[in-house]
Amino acid sequence: METKSEFKKRFEEVVKRYIGEDINHISEYECYIALCMYVKSQSKEIHAQRREHIKRNEMKDIYYFSMEFLIGKLLNTYLINLGIRDVVESGLKELGFDLKKVCEYERDPGLGNGGLGRLAACFMDSLASLGINAMGMGVRYRFGLFKQKIVDGEQIEVADNWLDKGYPWEDKRDDRTVKIKFGGYVDREYENGKMNYKYKGYEEILAVPYDVPIVGYDGALINVLRLWYAQPIEEKFDLAAFNEGNYSKAVDYRNKIEAISSILYPDDTNAVGKRLRLQQEYLLVSAGIQDIVARYKRKHGENNWNDFPKYVAIHINDTHPTMCIPELMRVLLDDEKLEWDQAYEITIKTISYTNHTVLPEALEKWPISLMKEQLPRIYMIIEEISRRYEEKFDKHNEQQRQLLRDTAILWDNNVYMANLSTICSYSVNGVAALHTEILKRETLKSFYVLTPEKFNNKTNGVSHRRFLISANKELTELIKKTIGDSFITNPNDLEKLLKYTDDTSLLNALAVVKHNNKIKLSNYIKEHTGIDVDPDSVFDIQIKRIHAYKRQLLNVFRIMNLYNEIKDGTIKNIIPQTFIFAGKAAGSYTFAKKTIKLINDLAKIV
Repeated sequence: METKSEFKKRFEEVVKRYIGEDINHISEYECYIALCMYVKSQSKEIHAQRREHIKRNEMKDIYYFSMEFLIGKLLNTYLINLGIRDVVESGLKELGFDLKKVCEYERDPGLGNGGLGRLAACFMDSLASLGINAMGMGVRYRFGLFKQKIVDGEQIEVADNWLDKGYPWEDKRDDRTVKIKFGGYVDREYENGKMNYKYKGYEEILAVPYDVPIVGYDGALINVLRLWYAQPIEEKFDLAAFNEGNYSKAVDYRNKIEAISSILYPDDTNAVGKRLRLQQEYLLVSAGIQDIVARYKRKHGENNWNDFPKYVAIHINDTHPTMCIPELMRVLLDDEKLEWDQAYEITIKTISYTNHTVLPEALEKWPISLMKEQLPRIYMIIEEISRRYEEKFDKHNEQQRQLLRDTAILWDNNVYMANLSTICSYSVNGVAALHTEILKRETLKSFYVLTPEKFNNKTNGVSHRRFLISANKELTELIKKTIGDSFITNPNDLEKLLKYTDDTSLLNALAVVKHNNKIKLSNYIKEHTGIDVDPDSVFDIQIKRIHAYKRQLLNVFRIMNLYNEIKDGTIKNIIPQTFIFAGKAAGSYTFAKKTIKLINDLAKIV
């Protein structure tokens, strides 16, 4: 690890290289950019060293597909993971910079929305910290979900243009660009006695990857999050329209293509939005699978396909990347010329699936007509998977017929993505023990009857290195002082604190840490809202997406009831309480809008 003087010397060199200025003449923002470049250079050195180890030990390549990666701000966490935060903080202070203020310039990447994305981000953090070779596959959204403003109790949405100043962590990889095909039709042609499928009349676009480093704790491994961005293959600039003053029409084609990766979860309540969302999912899947196969061929040769599951694992986080299944089949069948049985065997031994939804009506499905129109070859493969699956059932047996109805891939003019995922995966898991049991008992009950060996549990969690060590330095130091620092890499060691439950000195120290953090939050609320909050009051905090099932409205009713009981004298001598709500309206927007207004009105009364 570098000393403070070594850091300062190297950092000054980084500033000159990337900012082009002497360190005495840069702004805090330029200091932030240079510090990101410094961390990236450290990461690349570690990455090069670890890659040789991975190659020498023939470590498996794991790919984690997710429509969301809620990675958050990275700089402070990466400094901790590299073990240099204190050195950097002290060195920057001598150079005239406050690390905390420098870190505040980092934008929160608009790559995720909620628990699905947080789970994906924490898995990537854990994989790197455990020294497991893995790559995340996601979409580089031009805009995040949205920025939220509350005006007169109403939520106002504005575009979250998180890339407006660029993103210093990413590296564009033009050498890994692939082509994606939409629309068109498929011709069947016999060649040398074998059926071949020729895809024709399609529209072709580019998927361009941008790589973001995932820095494991203690530099165990530097993995990569690869984000795909849609671009036109060739620029179709309408010069005539431009000269006529119709500037938007002049760049209409580029805008149409880039719209595919413009925003997370485009509104799919209309036909145009539904088509865009399907294209978005296929962009991720097709780009990722093509990239994986090309990488495998570089490492293991072009004729070693039966070993593919030995060296490659593909995990799909919920059903959004389910088309990994038919896309891998398509590449193996059409591009690599494998026979169906071999391609299917490889696919089902390679892909695993995490289910996030226990409500049957909320499971993802796509109209067959739309999939046929946009992805004709993919639909053909799904249809053949479905036909072969149905052949396994005895149609004369009522119990078998019922199992088939419950597990069908194609039903009622729709493609059922959870069913396809479960049938074609070697492993299916929920995100909590209770969740998994509900899947086995209710949501995917018939699948569990047919293939109980596939089901297992992987409990959802968050990386304590981010949500404790990075977020709460004072508490972290207290824990280290009490039980040592083994909990940083072994979170179960936090159980050692249980023997201090009656330790007065520790409990008093813990109370001081808690109160100091409440003062920080009170100051933050005052700075951003103008509202004075008493740090000696009880903080009751609910931070969730504003949605019916998140229970904000129930919480509001509780506050109203408490207020009424105070007024009528039912409750006396109550300890002052501060209720804090945070979250964006998404999903059931009408409900969320009313809930936000009710919270705002209640705040004025109470």
